[in-house]
Amino acid sequence: MNDLKIPPHGVDIRAGSGLISSLSGATSRLCRVSAIGRRSLLVALGLTLLLLYCANSPPIPWQKGWPARRPTEVVLVTGHGFGGEPTFCVRRLSAAVSFQSDPADPQIGFLPGVQNHCWLQELRPEDFDYLSNNDVQRKDKTVFIKLHKRAELYASYARRPPGGVTAVRVRCLPFVYVIGQPKCGTTDLRHRLSLHPRVASGTVWSDAHWWSRQRFPAPSGDVSDRPSGPVSFREYLDSFELVSHRLVGADCGRTGDGRHRPWTPDSRIITVDGSTSTMWDERSLREARRRPALAAEQYPPLAETTAAGLAALQPTARIVAILREPTDRLFSDYLYFNSQRDSEKSADEFHQMAQRAVGMWTNCTRSRTENDCATDRRVIDRLGVRLHVGLYAVYLRPWLQEFGRDQVLVLRTEDHRRNITQSLHALFNHLDIGVPADTVWEEIRTASPKNVRRKSLKHQTMLPETRRLLRDFYRPFNRRLARLLRSDRFLWEDSEP
Repeated sequence: MNDLKIPPHGVDIRAGSGLISSLSGATSRLCRVSAIGRRSLLVALGLTLLLLYCANSPPIPWQKGWPARRPTEVVLVTGHGFGGEPTFCVRRLSAAVSFQSDPADPQIGFLPGVQNHCWLQELRPEDFDYLSNNDVQRKDKTVFIKLHKRAELYASYARRPPGGVTAVRVRCLPFVYVIGQPKCGTTDLRHRLSLHPRVASGTVWSDAHWWSRQRFPAPSGDVSDRPSGPVSFREYLDSFELVSHRLVGADCGRTGDGRHRPWTPDSRIITVDGSTSTMWDERSLREARRRPALAAEQYPPLAETTAAGLAALQPTARIVAILREPTDRLFSDYLYFNSQRDSEKSADEFHQMAQRAVGMWTNCTRSRTENDCATDRRVIDRLGVRLHVGLYAVYLRPWLQEFGRDQVLVLRTEDHRRNITQSLHALFNHLDIGVPADTVWEEIRTASPKNVRRKSLKHQTMLPETRRLLRDFYRPFNRRLARLLRSDRFLWEDSEP
């Protein structure tokens, strides 16, 4: 972050008339001496006009660090969000306000008075290209069109700002990360959270997977979810572009009635990244750290774990995880994914795959650490079923180490189902957003469960011998988790058949 300290340069326009008068007198005396003086007069007048033009014309858009003169004011270029046509307006700030002038500056200062993690960034011409050509957003045509229009509105102001004005925009990261785990009720939790009036529907993707996957090159042979290569940090921030004004209390109003009014950051609205791979999937991080050239290109800088990298950027973020008895989670995972094979799935096939995965994992950990096996793509991809995702103690430890217990909430899927009221109270209190008014609260509490098992697979049950195999496998990990969280509920003894 940089305080606005731009040295003045150029010629004061108020001195222009005196300068012209002085030069004209000098050149007229030269004209009386010789014909060369007449040519000197023309040159002097031309230089004077050019000097005055340079002193008072807008800075060149691609000039680094524009504007070059000391600004008379800083303005926030903003709009309103998803509904209707984007509205463009300008809100005035103090010229002493701090903002980020370099998008790659690691020193981000979050705005005071705002619960979500947002900051101000100087609006530059290259931002328009990022915003209007964001390939990641093309999968949602409506959102892409609105981002493109927002870019056009930004460009209309920032390419030729009034003299002495710096234009800035709002940039935001999520305040909340629902980090996992898949098939544990994360979709339902995120949906109920989105119904809260203090939660903005901030992500363009339902699952961004930026910290664990999208920021890195796709694995060999897998480009389905990355249409044009890795997703940059700028593109990830664009996911929150259409709600950024709400997150800092800078809405123009749908008719633009807020334009030109003074603005002070003030908002209790937050947004959420609900990527269920954030807690456990560090395969791409592991590979990137082993390639120095690739690691050097990453922003924010890579850390040893995803938790450490996120904590370095957002040390006060709130973390939420919801965990399910791991044996049941694995069977649900097997039934849910690869839906094209639904007719071939069976309890016998699952038993064989579980046996094979347990054997492979046991062999790997005889000569390597659990963390090494859990982040090795070659090991994980050969398991057949995602046995490793249920090793909660392995994956959760770094999040508790980096953020502390006060910032990490861990719920149980079983408790969420049995007592939704208690589960949501714990969630809302953790996020400091409170329980909403009665009518909204009832809507959240009674919402239909999301992402349940497909009807065609409801008859599928696990074989008793498979359950015993997996219970025995996961038991030592559950014991470690219970000690880590200081709660015997995570032994899942109440879930024993």
